[in-house]
Amino acid sequence: MSNAQAKIIHTPHFNSGLAEKQEDSQENFVDNEVQEGAAFLEDLAGQAQVQEQLRLRQKSCMAEMALLRQENSWEQILDMFYPLEDKAPELVASELDMELRMELAFVLGQVNRFDEAVREYEVCLQVQPDNYFANSGLAYTLYNSLYAAQNREILLTPDGKKHRAEKAHKHFEKAQEIRPEGVTNYYRQGMLYKNLQNKPALGLPLFARAVTNWRGYSPQQQKARHQEHKNYIKALYNLGSCRLKLNQAQMALKNIQECIQEDQKHYISAVNKYFALGKVCYSLGEFSQAREALEFAATMADVKDGDYVYEMLGRVLLSLEENEKALEAVRKVPFKLRKPYVRWTEADILVAVGQTQEAVQVLTHALNKDRRSRHKTLIRLCRIHFGQKDYQQSLQQAREADDFHRQTFNSPDADALFWQSACHLHLNEVEQARQKAQDLSDFSPGYPFLKKLVKAIEKAEQKHKL
Repeated sequence: MSNAQAKIIHTPHFNSGLAEKQEDSQENFVDNEVQEGAAFLEDLAGQAQVQEQLRLRQKSCMAEMALLRQENSWEQILDMFYPLEDKAPELVASELDMELRMELAFVLGQVNRFDEAVREYEVCLQVQPDNYFANSGLAYTLYNSLYAAQNREILLTPDGKKHRAEKAHKHFEKAQEIRPEGVTNYYRQGMLYKNLQNKPALGLPLFARAVTNWRGYSPQQQKARHQEHKNYIKALYNLGSCRLKLNQAQMALKNIQECIQEDQKHYISAVNKYFALGKVCYSLGEFSQAREALEFAATMADVKDGDYVYEMLGRVLLSLEENEKALEAVRKVPFKLRKPYVRWTEADILVAVGQTQEAVQVLTHALNKDRRSRHKTLIRLCRIHFGQKDYQQSLQQAREADDFHRQTFNSPDADALFWQSACHLHLNEVEQARQKAQDLSDFSPGYPFLKKLVKAIEKAEQKHKL
């Protein structure tokens, strides 16, 4: 039987009409397109061995990466497998590249090649937008790039930092949506808010969620998720830190005490935990307990890296009016290594023991070194000169502090406004004093002693009228 005859037999309503011929022609055209697009399936059906070899190749690559990753051999991994399009094109062509690509993205992040890492994750997300590991990995890479910029390992513009932070939040939230029961992504997003964006109020609920999630696991689940225990401990510690910054010292104390009790593997160093305990106790006015915690932290602290412990201990001892011991504590930090905040406390102690001129020298030295918190040093100098009744010098330093704060942070400095008003008052410049007090009231209406200052200005105004 001919092909034509076969066609006629299998088409009961066949006729030679024009419409039927056109329809048949269109169907053949569609069939040909489908056949051409699906032609690879016929080839694939006869290549079972090739498919198996590709899977074995993928597994072999993953195993090699895993071994090298254990040794932190990042560059060797990249030499062998990156880019995949060149090193394993057959896996890319067969769409077996997803896991390898995410591994390579992680490795690229480890060597600060963040832009390339981001691109690899984005390739994965184009294929699987709801992939947990791709969303989590991309968020983590962006987060790490911001830390690298903060540590001056890479250069990012302010707009670049803002864009990366926004994108990191987006993918952290997507990963949390996919696995809401997790710990790590809540902890990391909390750190992004707290440490990189200085927004502890937004970080606090994320740390709290991480803690709640871990504590909601059964013992079996905690065992299965043991890798997240470290981030639970860190979330607990940072939850306490946020609460202290937000004036929730009593709750912060509870978190830090829990962290000390539960952190048996010292994911947070003992120095930092007992420093935090001392800082919270100091905030609560429990100076003896603060001293005990900080003295214990100091037994383990390196004077070069642990200057913050000695500074805090000095401040606690100053509050206990043990001024000589306070000065001794602060001066354990080598002279050349004393950062501005250490020198502030040193100067405060020197003023307390009557060594005002030496305090001025210490602050002047800090002023020459400080680039970021210069206004705080200037206010301390302002207060010293005010106490010496040198109101013109005090006023000048208050103005400099305010100018610096406005230029650096785009806002006035409340302390500077207060002391400018006070200096104008003592210089009998009552109108200027009233104006600065009004500026302070507009900017920070709850500023300490503002009401007393305003009353003193009102008395001066009444005296002038008489």
